Amino acid sequence: MPIIGHAFVGVATAVAFPVSADRPPASARSEATWVVAMLACAYLPDIASQALRFLVVGDPRQPAHSLAFAVAVSVPAAWALSHLAGDRYPRVLGVVLASVLVHDLLDVLQSPGRMPFAPFSSWTADFEPVLPRGARVETVLFGGAALGVVVIRAHHLGVTGRGPRTWLGIDRMLVLAFLAAMAVLPVALYTHHCRNLRERQAFRATRYLHAGDPARALRTLDEAGRWPGVARPARLDHLRAEALSLLGREAEAESLYLRAREGDPTSFWILADLAQFYAASSRPAGERRRLVAPLVRELDARFYSHPRYKEVVDRIECRLRAP
Repeated sequence: MPIIGHAFVGVATAVAFPVSADRPPASARSEATWVVAMLACAYLPDIASQALRFLVVGDPRQPAHSLAFAVAVSVPAAWALSHLAGDRYPRVLGVVLASVLVHDLLDVLQSPGRMPFAPFSSWTADFEPVLPRGARVETVLFGGAALGVVVIRAHHLGVTGRGPRTWLGIDRMLVLAFLAAMAVLPVALYTHHCRNLRERQAFRATRYLHAGDPARALRTLDEAGRWPGVARPARLDHLRAEALSLLGREAEAESLYLRAREGDPTSFWILADLAQFYAASSRPAGERRRLVAPLVRELDARFYSHPRYKEVVDRIECRLRAP
């Protein structure tokens, strides 16, 4: 997810859609509440998914980043904010819902493996990431867009002659937005740094697996699973399943393979490795073929053009023939 980008989106939303735009001038308290709320809305799916990690089994990021969740959480959040900020409920609902949906859209553009229609559908977008990663590029891209919003607001106030409510001659909303950004951006930068650290730990675990050291890989994966976690957490379940399979712990490996597949149904390698795991398991030959058959059919239907498709299918068949 664009961690730093969401902060700039929250600031830009507060500036572009100020509280009580069609009412008498809002108080400084209402405007401050509005700015803080817009920043919270910009991160709302992530806040919810982190909270749900302590309440549910598995990865809550998919449902917390879905259209159904956006609607369900926006209705009560907008009701509370409309009372706190003193703005009309329909307007607040529109801004809050749009903020949450923009968050989901940006996440999909950076990590297409999301399931926006969960829990009703496991459909995922099938394209290469559009938004680049990296703290600098996010700061330039989203910070530039937020600056553009500020310039447009200043121009609009000048053209309409409404004049901003000011502190020492400076637009009060811009001052509040700036202060909020200065408070949130260091946290976003630190979170971005931690996310990169988790990604590097996951990469090291992959190398340990390839080197034939599954025990060390599991220890490294425990570190990679800490907050804030990697962008695609199903990958960690996949790597854990690989390590447990190498250690002969089939029941645990199977559970993690299935959870990884549920978390990222678009992954060729999760599906392929699950099929290879069943093909090489200690089950009777007939049961192995029964478990592998639907997985191979799915590989045929969805990943026929994958460059490693034929190699994987041949390997599965070879393992099935083994006693």
